[in-house]
Amino acid sequence: MRLREREIKVIQIIKEHPYVTSREIADYLKLSEKTVRSVINSLISDFGVAIKSKRGVGYYLNVEEYNKLESIFNNSITIPSGKEEREIELIKLFVENCFPKSLEELCDRWYISEKTLSNDLNNIKSILSKYNLIIEKNRRSSYELIGDEFDIRNLCNDYGVYKHEGIVNRSFIRTVIIEEAGKMNCSFSDIIIELLTNHIQISIARIKNGFVINNPIDQINLENTIEFDLSTNILNRISKEYDIIFPLYERKYISYHVVGKEFRKQNSSISLTDETEKLVNELLLLINTTFDIDVICDLEFRIALGLHLEQLLKRIQYGTQVKNPLLNDIKFKYPYAYTMAKVAATLIHKITGKIVIEDEVGYIALSLQLLLEGINKKKRGKYILLVCPFGQTSANLFKYKYLEVFSDQIESIETSSVEGVKKYDLNRFDYIFTLAPLEIKTSVPILNANCFLNETTINDIKNRLKTDNKGFSYFENIKFIDSLNAKDREEALKKICKIVKDDNNIEDDLYERVKAREKIASTDYAYKTAVPHPDRLLVDDTYICMAILEKPIMWELQEVCIVVLVLIGRRDKDKVQEFYQLFAQFLMDENKVDKLIRSRSKEKLLELINKMKED
Repeated sequence: MRLREREIKVIQIIKEHPYVTSREIADYLKLSEKTVRSVINSLISDFGVAIKSKRGVGYYLNVEEYNKLESIFNNSITIPSGKEEREIELIKLFVENCFPKSLEELCDRWYISEKTLSNDLNNIKSILSKYNLIIEKNRRSSYELIGDEFDIRNLCNDYGVYKHEGIVNRSFIRTVIIEEAGKMNCSFSDIIIELLTNHIQISIARIKNGFVINNPIDQINLENTIEFDLSTNILNRISKEYDIIFPLYERKYISYHVVGKEFRKQNSSISLTDETEKLVNELLLLINTTFDIDVICDLEFRIALGLHLEQLLKRIQYGTQVKNPLLNDIKFKYPYAYTMAKVAATLIHKITGKIVIEDEVGYIALSLQLLLEGINKKKRGKYILLVCPFGQTSANLFKYKYLEVFSDQIESIETSSVEGVKKYDLNRFDYIFTLAPLEIKTSVPILNANCFLNETTINDIKNRLKTDNKGFSYFENIKFIDSLNAKDREEALKKICKIVKDDNNIEDDLYERVKAREKIASTDYAYKTAVPHPDRLLVDDTYICMAILEKPIMWELQEVCIVVLVLIGRRDKDKVQEFYQLFAQFLMDENKVDKLIRSRSKEKLLELINKMKED
């Protein structure tokens, strides 16, 4: 048994005073006297703390008790601090089926009010609903988690349940995955090895606690596949190590998480399914019409994007979309690529009917950033080995970032996973840049490389190359409507299109052209904003109209408050890219967007944009 925070505080107060009354303790901790007396009785009966009392004076401790108290303090309970920590602990309690019999008991344990716990439970119910899970009271009047075992395991993975328990050796599991993949001449990225380790650890813990998957997963047949064979080989070794049996559906569960990951035969030929080829074609066309970037005939980019989407479509199909540890950095550093990725996600949603989670949007952005960074850079100078644990797409992005910033010093960069380093003749390289701890013996200098380069270095280089940004001129000349009354998307588009058409003497039916583009994929991919545009070039000079709606309206994916109609000019391709980059950066800043909505002012827009320019 371990001390709770409330009990620790009571002991500390008694230690610090020669005598102290229950009323004084209660006032200090904002508790009732009855609760204080109950805590003191528990300390005496459950922990053997010799708390004495003197009538009319109060409680006190003998000096000889202090050494005993130190050992008790060292075994005290860690109370979750804050709302997020409590939610994670609550999820663990439900998953492990050890929720206390009463809410009052948990309130006492965590030193919180029943109202606070009630609010936490409501939040937990909302979280669980996303996993098709619910909380019910059983016959013993105790709370119980109800739902499919597969959904419970997804919850465990997302919230780190079991991850830090010592029931398995994670290093051993990782080694088995790498070795068994190597035997089949296959490989995983480091981050996927970590994800598979999580799922296997969860499986072991759940099976040991009597929770086994004993039914098919979405009727998917994975037997007689390379993923199933590999998963079986991995689990056979783990089964011997931990004396645990993995039934058929448990093996299918692990192979289910192998499908769609960066799992590939080494030196295998490149091939894409017809579905992926079609998606690549539609996506490149969409990028071309939305951002006026012509990549349709860029073979290298098509292949890189296709390979990424091939795996993404599998993850979407099997419901195994993955978390992205770089998401916040990607959104902050590459807002333009992330905006493009959001457009791609809307197209995938339309084709598959499945929502692409934000983490996966970030991975798409990394692929698209390769285009913006420039794939065919000239290289000269030093030979570099770049070690990246985040997968090939991320490795390529970091590779070209270094080539861009240090193009006059680098001849070539080769990329490797952490495990893949062992296969290289390291003497061929001048330097090794690594994005993860690397334990190897070599005379080649190893440099710890920041994922997005050192800010001081980047700023120094940017300042030397800095030129006036022509993209700001588009904001100065923007057509601004401070209040547009529209009951739905159609009415908003009709009104804006009429204003724009009259201003530009457009002969085509602008509204029909904009509707045609909306049918390809929705344009409400930015925070509270829709960015509609026609499906073809209609004007010589770029024209932009921004309207703040009187009331938010439902577009397709979200409610929007701002509608920005963009007509790309035939003569403005280069400058328009600068505008899109600035505009994407603006839309990624929710605080700035909200300020603009509240102000309904073009002056505020220019002020916010100029602030970005100064920053």
